[in-house]
Amino acid sequence: MAGTEEITMLLVEDNPDEEFLTRRVLKKFPVLSRIDVVKDGVEALRYLTVAENRAQPRFVLLDLKLPRVDGVDVLREMRKREETRDIPVVVLTSSDHERDMEACGRLGAAHFLQKPLDAGRMSEVLDRLGITARVA
Repeated sequence: MAGTEEITMLLVEDNPDEEFLTRRVLKKFPVLSRIDVVKDGVEALRYLTVAENRAQPRFVLLDLKLPRVDGVDVLREMRKREETRDIPVVVLTSSDHERDMEACGRLGAAHFLQKPLDAGRMSEVLDRLGITARVA
């Protein structure tokens, strides 16, 4: 795909059904050429720290309610680390708790998306992230 940007992103989602539904939407965007998935906050931080053999993802789609380390703590830790502080984080949640959104906003979350994800909202977020994406 000459002249077309190809994007690697990280999806942090512990629920297999939500992962399936989210991947189904993400696969509609050919520009998202690689979708790496981890199941919890510990795996997310490990993925973002141990990047010797690959580039960091262009952005992270982060569920808030995760086992071991929750999404707010993942975002907080990402912002502390030089190698991850500039990676845009899109918070994906079924929660509409203002407290969660405020905490993530203070920590620099780029955007918020309610589950279930849909292609229209994802397209808007990609556009805001400066990623030109056409739905396949």
